[in-house]
Amino acid sequence: MGLAVRNPRCFTADKYFAYKQRVGERQEFVDGVIYAMVGGTPRHNLIKGAVSFALRRQLPKTCQTCEQGQKLHIKTEIGDAYFYPAVFSSSDETDRDALVRERPCVIVEVLSPSTESDDRQGKFSLYRTIPSLGHYILVAQDVPQVEVFARDKAWKPDILFRGDTIDVCDGRATLVVDDIYDGIKF
Repeated sequence: MGLAVRNPRCFTADKYFAYKQRVGERQEFVDGVIYAMVGGTPRHNLIKGAVSFALRRQLPKTCQTCEQGQKLHIKTEIGDAYFYPAVFSSSDETDRDALVRERPCVIVEVLSPSTESDDRQGKFSLYRTIPSLGHYILVAQDVPQVEVFARDKAWKPDILFRGDTIDVCDGRATLVVDDIYDGIKF
């Protein structure tokens, strides 16, 4: 959501999908409101690609790792939300709808000035409601720093730097901070 352009009309989820099909842009949807998403920087895309590659390389073939083109659906208290996380993985073999996923084990967002506030607050408050989610990871672009929020640590953050690692998806994959920032100069 972030500083994305807000469409003030209230939509149903079905109307959101029809509108999205017609307009063709990446848009998130939260409780009747559509948010047009801003594009990522080259640095954002390099980080996202490194995380996605690491997860795909390590997780078993029964797991699926998705990038921004795949929607994540969350039932909210008053409706539905559809997001495009930078990267997320689902290890649940029954979570294979053609349009959306609902049961990720890890979600990774690459922080930017326009989305950081919402990544830390609005989205995080909804992401925490997903029973299958074990880790929510925020990756900075301006410094080599990764914040890891884990369900088994009551969503309290751990700050990781170069040389640090984190096991995700019940230990089936390890993200290495140095690998996330491979090729990026600070």
